[in-house]
Amino acid sequence: RALGQLAAAAILDGRAPGEALALVERARELERRERLQPGQHTIVLDDAEGAALGRAGRFGDAARVLEGAIDLADEVGWTPAWPAMTLAHIHVCTGRTDALRALGDRLAVHKGVISASITRALGALMKTAADLLGAPQDGPGLVRELEGRVDELEREVGWHNLRGRVL
Repeated sequence: RALGQLAAAAILDGRAPGEALALVERARELERRERLQPGQHTIVLDDAEGAALGRAGRFGDAARVLEGAIDLADEVGWTPAWPAMTLAHIHVCTGRTDALRALGDRLAVHKGVISASITRALGALMKTAADLLGAPQDGPGLVRELEGRVDELEREVGWHNLRGRVL
């Protein structure tokens, strides 16, 4: 878990993607050696790996890893919010508004127990962002709607500094 958090911090600090990927690989090696079952630590590792792969321009690999993390989160009952946010960033960078909207649709009906309302609010925000990216003719109206969705998510989560991470 600590190596996954270090990898995530490496990405947030703007370090080279290879540094984060090396930390993820060390953690996965430990995971195999200790025969750990997939769980929250795996989701954290997948999120860090997906972010690093995206920073390295390996968008297809990043999307594959992050989709796996979202599936695992659903399977173990955790919120897929963090890897979903990273995957949304990949979709925005690659212009895949259809994939961003599909991800938003998936999160908007999330039935998990942990942070379900946050996850659903994040899904609604992603759908609005996809609309904004895909339909620039109503840009100002969609920007207001996006800001409203971010306000809703901030209230739900209770983080005053979430806006910068989401937008």
